[in-house]
Amino acid sequence: MNDFFKKALLVLLIFYLLSFAFFFLISILTFPSVSYLDIYFWRWVWDNSLHNFIDKIIPVHTTALLLLFSFTIYKVKISSIIIFFLLFTFFYTFLTEGIEPSILKRQHERAYSTELARKELENAEKALKEGRLEEASEYIFRYLHIDAENAEAKRIKEEIDKRMGKAPERDMQSITERFAKKEGYSAEDMTAIAKEYFENEDFLSAHYYATLALRLDETNQEAKRIASAAWKEIESFNESRKDERAKELFRRKKEGQTALLAGNPVKAYYIFNSLKDEYPEDPDIETFYALSLNKVQEVAFFTEEITTLEPLPGYNNIIFASKEEKYSEVFLIEKMISSQRGTFFFNIEVIGIDEEGGLAYHIRAPYGKLLHNSISIRCIHTNDPSESITPVSLAGKGEEVVRYIFSMPLTPDQIKDFRQTTFDDYNSKSILELLDLGKTLTVHGFQGEPALLAAVLRIVAPFTFILFSVLSMAAGIRGRSRGGLPHPISFFFLPGFPVIIYFILILYNYLLRIISGFLLFLTGFGITLFILIILNALMLSLPLRVIFEEGRL
Repeated sequence: MNDFFKKALLVLLIFYLLSFAFFFLISILTFPSVSYLDIYFWRWVWDNSLHNFIDKIIPVHTTALLLLFSFTIYKVKISSIIIFFLLFTFFYTFLTEGIEPSILKRQHERAYSTELARKELENAEKALKEGRLEEASEYIFRYLHIDAENAEAKRIKEEIDKRMGKAPERDMQSITERFAKKEGYSAEDMTAIAKEYFENEDFLSAHYYATLALRLDETNQEAKRIASAAWKEIESFNESRKDERAKELFRRKKEGQTALLAGNPVKAYYIFNSLKDEYPEDPDIETFYALSLNKVQEVAFFTEEITTLEPLPGYNNIIFASKEEKYSEVFLIEKMISSQRGTFFFNIEVIGIDEEGGLAYHIRAPYGKLLHNSISIRCIHTNDPSESITPVSLAGKGEEVVRYIFSMPLTPDQIKDFRQTTFDDYNSKSILELLDLGKTLTVHGFQGEPALLAAVLRIVAPFTFILFSVLSMAAGIRGRSRGGLPHPISFFFLPGFPVIIYFILILYNYLLRIISGFLLFLTGFGITLFILIILNALMLSLPLRVIFEEGRL
C-alpha cells in the first residue's frame, strides 16, 4: 500500500469516526421517548446514529477528499485513483442497500410496537378498573410480550392474577392439533382408520372416514363395505336402543357428522360444541368437535379473536384491486392489524365486477381475517350462532350477492403497501423490493411509477457518490496555493463545508427526482435509467478534465 492510500484511508477513517461519534451523541440526547419504549433506547440510538451517518456520508466523504487533495502533492496513477473511488463506491452501496433499508424497517417496527404496547397497557388498565378481568389479562399478556420488564405492567398482571385466582389458561388448540391432519391421509389410510373404528363399534367415526376414503378413491371396495355396514348399524340404532336420551344424542351426532360431510362445518361445529359440554367423556364428540373446529378455521374466525384487537392501532385506509377467475374485485379496508393470532381487517368492503363490466356484488363486513391465500369475512361466535356477525350485501345480482371468502394473492406485507404512503416510505425497501412493488401496484390497480422512480434514484445513487467525490477531488487540486498547499483562509471555512455540501446535495437530488420522474412517465424504466447514467457520465467529464489537465496530484 503506497503513501497516498495510507494517507487517504487515515483521513477518511478519522472523518468517518468523528461524524459517527457526533451522530451517536446527538442520538443519545434526542431519544424520542414519546415514540419509543425505553427498552428500545440503545437499539434506537445505534440505528439512528448509523442512519444519520449513511444519510450524511456524501458530505462527510467529500469534505475529507477536499482536504486530502488540497494537501496531497504526490504523483499518483489515474488507475489507482479509479480503484480508490470504486472501492469506496462499493462501500457506499453496501451501506445504502445492505444496511439502510433494514435500519428503517427496524425503526418503523419499533415505533409501531411502541404504539401497540402503550395501547395494550391503556386497555388493560381500563378493563381491570371495569372488572373485565379476562380481557385485562389478554391485554397485559400482549404488552408483556413486547416489554417484559416493565414494572407497571408486572404490577397490573399480579393484580389481575390475584383477582382471577390465577386460573390456568385453557389451550383452545390442544384437541384440534391431535386430529387436524387426519384428512391429509391417503384413501388406504382412511380405510384403515375406518376399519379400526368399525371393529371398536364406533360406527359413526367408521362411516365418516370410510366416506372420506371413497371421496379419494371411488373404487375402494373395502371402504364401500365399511361405509355400508356402518350405516346399517347407525340406522338400526333407534330400533335396538330404548334409552331416549341416548337416541337423542345419537341423532344429534349423526346430524353433525352429516353436516360435516356435506361441507357445512359451521353447523357441525355448533352441534358438537354444544354436545361436548353435555358429554365431556364421549370420544365421538371429542373427535368430531376437533374435526369441525379445524374445518371452521379454514373458512371463518371467531368474534373473540377480534374484540380485544379492535381498539389497537394498525395500518389504515388500504385500497387495492384483485383479479380472480370470474370477477375483478376492489377491496377497501379501514384498518389492518397483524398480531400473533393472524392478520385482521376492520370495516372491509368488497366490490365485484363481472366479465361484462356489471356489478356482481358489493359486500360490507365489520371484520375480516386473512386465512392462507384468502380473506374471510365470516365472523362467528364461539357458542351462540345468533351472536355471529353477518356481512351485509349492499348491491349485486345472482348467487354471489353474499360471499364469505375471497381469494387473496397478496401477503400482509404487500397489503400494507397499498395504504396511504409518502415517497419517503420507500426508503425502507431494497431495489429488488421496489421493482417488485412497482409490478404489484400495477397489477392491483395502481400506478407503479412511484415505486419505480424510487428504484431508479437508488440505482443512480452510487453515481452521485462518485460525482461528488470527483468534484471534491478536482476542487481540492484547484484550491491549492502556489506552494502546493491549501489557501490558509480555507481552514476557516472547513467546518462549514459538510453543511454546504449537504444542502447542495439536497438540491441536486431534488432536481434529479424531477428529471427522473418526467423521463419515467415519458419513456419508461429502462430508457430513463440509461439516460441518467449517460447524464452522470457527462457531468463527470468536467472534473475529470481538471484532474487530467493538472497532471499531478
